[in-house]
Amino acid sequence: MKVRSDWIAHHLKIFGYRAVEKNAPVVLYRATCSDLALAREALARGTAVVAVFPDAGFAKAFDVAIDDEPTCSPQVLTADNAGPKPWRRLRTLHPYMRFRSAVGASVVSDSDGAAVWLHRKMDSAASIIFVGTDLASDLLRYRQGDPAAAYNRPTEAKWGFAGERPNYLFEAQLAGEDVRERPADWWCEVLADALERLCGQARSPMLPNGAPGAIIVTGDDDQAPLHRYDQQRQVLGSLPITYFLHPLTKHDKYTLRQLKDGRRLELGLHPDALESPGKYTCLFSEQAKWFKQLTGQHTCTVRNHGFLNEGYWGHATAWLDHGVKGSSNLPGLDGSVINGSLLPACLTLGDRLTEHWSILTAVGDGIVFVHGWDDARSGKCILDLADRIRESGVPGVIVINLHPDNIEKTRGMHNAVLKVVQDGFVAWTLSECFEWFGRKSEPRARTPIWRKVLRLH
Repeated sequence: MKVRSDWIAHHLKIFGYRAVEKNAPVVLYRATCSDLALAREALARGTAVVAVFPDAGFAKAFDVAIDDEPTCSPQVLTADNAGPKPWRRLRTLHPYMRFRSAVGASVVSDSDGAAVWLHRKMDSAASIIFVGTDLASDLLRYRQGDPAAAYNRPTEAKWGFAGERPNYLFEAQLAGEDVRERPADWWCEVLADALERLCGQARSPMLPNGAPGAIIVTGDDDQAPLHRYDQQRQVLGSLPITYFLHPLTKHDKYTLRQLKDGRRLELGLHPDALESPGKYTCLFSEQAKWFKQLTGQHTCTVRNHGFLNEGYWGHATAWLDHGVKGSSNLPGLDGSVINGSLLPACLTLGDRLTEHWSILTAVGDGIVFVHGWDDARSGKCILDLADRIRESGVPGVIVINLHPDNIEKTRGMHNAVLKVVQDGFVAWTLSECFEWFGRKSEPRARTPIWRKVLRLH
């Protein structure tokens, strides 16, 4: 049960609640009467409590009753206080419970108007939020996909390339849904908003200086000629970038030093096991050693060549064994939010919350080749996604993959990135993103990261 509580608390940190704050919300998953003392102690000191999937005894202690009528899933629910915001529409992938109380107010309701989340203000002025959806399981399914899907892995090529892609882990739960929406983020926003507005819990800005969003440019090496890197530099100027180096890269130590000159640049590994996917663990180990010899640093971030996948996060074992900080191995391609989120989070595997961060690659220059889009349309894809983030009011991070070798066909996408940064989005490397969201508390006042970006050319 603790890993589920930790998983929810982890998302609350991402959405503005710091673990080191004295009054950080207390999250109880499947709360029982044995948790009453902990809950009452927190409420007495003015700390909000989030009781997820509580049992009848726990709820009764706070004058709340649970409706015994069974529910089915998936179901669309409503955030009662969201107004016209897109996070008004919520979708749970699991059965839920409904609450009745003469002293509580509904936060989330179903189509019958019954309270599925309930806010109960206590005499101490502190509050408790009863969450009748299996929030931990919903976040896990949306963000990491359905583990059952791994038993029926696809064998046909996707996008014209052989190899197993992770998309199939998400397809069933997305059927009939708008893949531009962010259901995982909407659930988190509803909880964060309720804690702030109804419970008076202080919430920090999610991004530096309250920026509306962030953007990360990555570039898969794929053995690109070095002059393509120069061409990309001419367009992006000093914009920070994360390059994933292929084991057969044309770079050497000297050219990498030149590449880093005058810009924030991160080097990650682009593991290649497409021809021998069954040997991934061995190949990854060999390629991680090669990367250390070439760059003088350990592998911190990865994206598999071709977004190669192995079942349900099978490659994560190799990443964790080598201390890899994070990955962006889920492809959205054209702005599709296949994992329901435009924010990073750590992976939950088995019975533990790992320290490995994952984030969607929301847009890739494959749209030029897979969809046949021209400069105008491919650039508009990025601008439209940034607009959706602004309009939602919930910050998001756009990871966009621009291969250096494709620069001649993707100048419109590169120019769109510059426009998004000029309009106020934070410009990060991948590791800078993970470091920001993984911080334990608010950093001391400093020059905002997005203002450190040197003049764009």
